[in-house]
Amino acid sequence: MTTYAPIQPRPILSKPLTANSVQSSSIFLVP
Repeated sequence: MTTYAPIQPRPILSKPLTANSVQSSSIFLVP
């Protein structure tokens, strides 16, 4: 659920790259 945190400030980038944004958001949550 926390994956939506980094996506909220970047809704424009998450739309065209939904699949990529999900993976990127997971990376930011790991560290």
